Amino acid sequence: MTRMSRILIRAGRDPRIRTEPAAALAERGGRGNFGSNTGNLLYQYAAFRTFAAAETVADEQRPERDLLPAAEIAADHDHYVLPLANAFRPSFVTALNRLTATIRKLTIPVTILGVGMQLKLNQTFADIDSDTNRAARDFAHAVLERGPTIGVRGAVTADYLTHLGVDAGRIDVIGCPSLFLGGDVLGVRPTAPLTDTSYISVNVTPSATRAIPLIGAAVEQYRNLTYIPQEFSDLAMMMWGIPRGDPKDRRNPTHTDHPLYREDRMRAFVDASPWIEFLRGYEFAFGTRIHGNIAALLAGTPAFVIAHDHRTAELAAHHGIPHRPITAIDKSTTLADLHAAADPAALNAAHAAHYATFAGFLAAHGLPDLAADPARRAEFDAATAPALF
Repeated sequence: MTRMSRILIRAGRDPRIRTEPAAALAERGGRGNFGSNTGNLLYQYAAFRTFAAAETVADEQRPERDLLPAAEIAADHDHYVLPLANAFRPSFVTALNRLTATIRKLTIPVTILGVGMQLKLNQTFADIDSDTNRAARDFAHAVLERGPTIGVRGAVTADYLTHLGVDAGRIDVIGCPSLFLGGDVLGVRPTAPLTDTSYISVNVTPSATRAIPLIGAAVEQYRNLTYIPQEFSDLAMMMWGIPRGDPKDRRNPTHTDHPLYREDRMRAFVDASPWIEFLRGYEFAFGTRIHGNIAALLAGTPAFVIAHDHRTAELAAHHGIPHRPITAIDKSTTLADLHAAADPAALNAAHAAHYATFAGFLAAHGLPDLAADPARRAEFDAATAPALF
């Protein structure tokens, strides 16, 4: 009998291993086992569930820090899968170089699930520093020595790699694997009229200050609006009352005097499953966090992305997620305006084709398809279901 394929996945931890919030936050020097931003949980969880037909193992993100020996990886595994987000950015250069060094030493196939770049909306490729360019180019070439193509989040990242000299024919735009948790059907509910008592979820990037007036007005108007923070410092504030710092604008929900904090209208998650389940009961989600809105879409809840940089804009554009650049948000913009533009019909209609592209990408890399073995997926879901959150 042929041994089941063994896949090493770069992730904070195996999503089948549950931890309470305090333990999740305590790991990795206080930045959490979710890599400082819980949005990472969604695409890591999706990677594990996608390859449920294989034996999957988490590498705990070690290559970024410890350079897990390539010989050990190759000896124990058949494939190395890296679900990445905005890895092409200055603050990630050191980690990216370490990943590149590991990949160059591997003798097994390597697959990148949806890597992206970070660039402000008013910037061009000319604004990217030489160290980041060099790291991104080296990484892409190392990956292409171990696989047929590199999977990127959107068209902007594809253009960036082409700009760096990477063969356009070996770049696949696949979006984010998190949106394929349900296979080729997404099923976001149509928008319904909102009232002052509607259940609404908001997600916030504190540095995206242009959206603060809009969010502040929504907090006051909708009594059942709940804020779902995603950063480790938000979780610490919720658990221990430690403010992130004195914000320049007090309407930012980053301090313990904010109404959302004082009125218990904040909920943070350290696992993907309860996050998605929580949002099933909501009518609308909006904000600047791409994965905060993807969590809502996976729950069937309509969502609207305020895209504050190219990394969020390109992903929303690829999948057809309703969105608007933050530069188009002004003091007159209301939540009702976003809700009116959040019809998910185009998103739902395009999803099957996007999934087919993703499935074709996996097939070209010799990886098991999400839909190939329903029994294994059911086994995976059963293994996570008993967890207490």
